[in-house]
Amino acid sequence: MMRAESQGTIETMKLAELIDLESQLLRDEAATRDGEGRKLLERDRAIGEAVLRELSVDAEGARSLIASDVGFRHRAAGGWLAQLRGKVKRLPGARMERGYALVGWILGALGVVLGVGAASAALHYDGSRPVNVSYFIAVFVGLQVTLLVAMILMMALRRAVGTSTLIGWAQAFVVWLSRARWVDKLLRDLPEDAGGELASVRSRTSLYGGVERWLLFGLTQKFGVLFNLSALVTCLMLVVFTDLTFSWSTTLNLTGEELHGIVETIGAPWSWCLGDAVPDSDTIQRSEWVRHGTPKFEGKPSLEDVQKWGSVWWRFLVMSLIVWGLLPRLLAFLFAQWRVRRSLARTDLAHGAFQRLFERLVPPPAGWSAPAPEDVAAPPPAKRPQRRRATRRKKKEGATKTPAKEPTAQAIAWGRLARHRATLPPVVERRFGWDVGACHSAGGAKLEDDAACVDALVGAAADRVVLLVEAGVQPTKEVVGFLVDVRERLGARAQLVVGLLAGDPDGWHDADAEEVQQWQSRLDAVGDPYLRVERMVATA
Repeated sequence: MMRAESQGTIETMKLAELIDLESQLLRDEAATRDGEGRKLLERDRAIGEAVLRELSVDAEGARSLIASDVGFRHRAAGGWLAQLRGKVKRLPGARMERGYALVGWILGALGVVLGVGAASAALHYDGSRPVNVSYFIAVFVGLQVTLLVAMILMMALRRAVGTSTLIGWAQAFVVWLSRARWVDKLLRDLPEDAGGELASVRSRTSLYGGVERWLLFGLTQKFGVLFNLSALVTCLMLVVFTDLTFSWSTTLNLTGEELHGIVETIGAPWSWCLGDAVPDSDTIQRSEWVRHGTPKFEGKPSLEDVQKWGSVWWRFLVMSLIVWGLLPRLLAFLFAQWRVRRSLARTDLAHGAFQRLFERLVPPPAGWSAPAPEDVAAPPPAKRPQRRRATRRKKKEGATKTPAKEPTAQAIAWGRLARHRATLPPVVERRFGWDVGACHSAGGAKLEDDAACVDALVGAAADRVVLLVEAGVQPTKEVVGFLVDVRERLGARAQLVVGLLAGDPDGWHDADAEEVQQWQSRLDAVGDPYLRVERMVATA
């Protein structure tokens, strides 16, 4: 849960709070389309004043921190959410978090059943032939280590090789399980009419790929932990309550010395402190089970010898299960939990819906006042296709107690607006309160000018770009393609804003609402959550 200091400030964010934030933003977008934008604006301005008081920061400092400090964005958004609780319909975050927890226990129960079954089968002894340790080693050491290493490598190299079929199936199964209708019925606390809302929230999971990826990885490791733990308990119970006899045999051309080398490798982690839990060469040579003629041990050992070997072998099998089965899965599970928390803490809360929220909470400085939100309402966003993954840029993140210097923005004058390029930076500065580092031109007759513009943005390491477009210009393939190119060059998290302008430097004004909606609908289809359309000059 989000932890509050006094009444509203947030120290940490967990999955339920992130889901609730996205859910409430979706509700607000729907309310804006239904003509309730003015109410939202008044509501959030009042909440913003309360949140700033709680955070002990003024509006100017808050705008600077919102632009540069992930931790402050978390606290501001969390304070907003805390103020809304009890005033809005119940949000689905807790349900989804409990749903994932329930799926984790379902997978854990499955792991227990399979672990008991696998250990019982590998250690089955009916008195006619001894337990073949080769089966146990193959299943609980060889297969498990191979699967775990393969999964870790695939996750580490996912950008280069894509998602493997095995991981894709495993994660798809977990996702399907978490979203099954019977999970809702088991929880029995899903808010009314929440099905569509949950579907909408899940459509934004691509924004938080790290959170989802490590959450699913952790659930699969929970299965592995309980599989190995139940196998370990079963193994110990069989050792204590039954009289097991151990041997080894294989159709492979494997000598006792070669097997001894394998056993020494497996037992290396504990051989220094538990030497009697690693079979020596003589034990391995004499415990071979020979099936030619009458099945028997090599060398016709005495009952005392067989019992002595059994004592060494069961210790070896138990330690193998702990060291190569249980511990790696437990460490992988704990690592996944840490990565989930880390991914949540580093969630930037900077896509278009959050930017609009922060503008409602902390309005831009004097010189621009927002239009009635219902005047700029957009139609419901189109279904978003998958985009090509853009290069991710690493940012240093962390909370600061004093406002950091805001990063500068880059402006672009599109098409005929280039002739007024020198007059446009003040328009951007008044609208957003951002310093404009430079104003470039693009969309002219020469394609090389577009390329030079994008190169300049890359050279400036721009993370906020405002493309100023003259009213009447349509969202053609050319301008959309330019925006896609900018996105691919600047990375997935750079803020891209399309600002529509009409008039001239003597009297700038906004495009009409219908044109704004047309642009919004077209850009929604691009599927870029960090790309949005804004009016630039309107007054309320």
